[in-house]
Amino acid sequence: MRVSPGPTADSTSLHGTTLPFEVRLDGIAAAELRQILAGRSIAAGWAGRVRRLTVAAVAPETSSAAETYRHVFVDGTAILRSGCRARVEVGDDSQAPEYLLPQSLNLALAQQWARLGLMALHAAALRVGKRHVLVLGPKASGKSTLCLATLATGGQVLSDDWLLLGQDSHARVVCERLRRFLMVRDCWASDQLQVLRPDLAFRRSGARPKQVLPVETEGAHFLPSLAIDEIWVMERTRGARGAYSRKSPENATHVLAHLIKAAMPLLFSARFALEHRAQMRTAQALLQACPAYRVQTGTDLVEQPVATLERLAAG
Repeated sequence: MRVSPGPTADSTSLHGTTLPFEVRLDGIAAAELRQILAGRSIAAGWAGRVRRLTVAAVAPETSSAAETYRHVFVDGTAILRSGCRARVEVGDDSQAPEYLLPQSLNLALAQQWARLGLMALHAAALRVGKRHVLVLGPKASGKSTLCLATLATGGQVLSDDWLLLGQDSHARVVCERLRRFLMVRDCWASDQLQVLRPDLAFRRSGARPKQVLPVETEGAHFLPSLAIDEIWVMERTRGARGAYSRKSPENATHVLAHLIKAAMPLLFSARFALEHRAQMRTAQALLQACPAYRVQTGTDLVEQPVATLERLAAG
């Protein structure tokens, strides 16, 4: 995704690198949005002053009779209506964002992308061998560790957490990176895998027990986009992680449930009928084009990452 200045000093345009879209934001400058997407602190600048943002996909708006939906977050209020542009209001009483991306802005962007059939997903995407994999799964299921193992063994990563999925002009299902960093928790697995790649410049993430790897350039390690040909649904382990990573076929119903959960479930509700239909077309194209598997990673991913990833990619 390309972030460029809009027609005024306080506006921004977002364009797809591979996906054909444009979203315009009024009320936030391109430099500030780049800081947000790079994972840098925005606490000082986001809250504490009144601002009104408009977020609009460059597409015809519908004459939808849907009711206006308002969701109040600590960092602002998102005001949405199906098929129409979104607004974000940040007032004197708004607080600094709880997350790296303000939730009010996140919801507004997701709705505008959904109007175009694009799905903003909390998911990972990577290239392992010849496989181009979309990785779904809940928190602590191992997505970031899988990405770190991929980097440690010479593979390429698009994102470990937040990406945009849709169809390109050739009807391929493609992912693009949204945030420009990877984040891993302090743990035995990340410590062991980072030893294999001392050239990757991780930095501390404030006082949190996490480390951040900025993605400044694409190339040998990082990809700007990826055409997906396989889906892995990660399972969260109960208790201690096993020794052996496993992969087995997953059915389409379970994959669809994970897709909706990884996106914004609100935007699949009857309240947002247009967005629901547009995203379902994308989901169906993905499920028809790509085989899906259930994956549970074991300690062998850390102890023998090359052999384990080769086996998972070949299975």
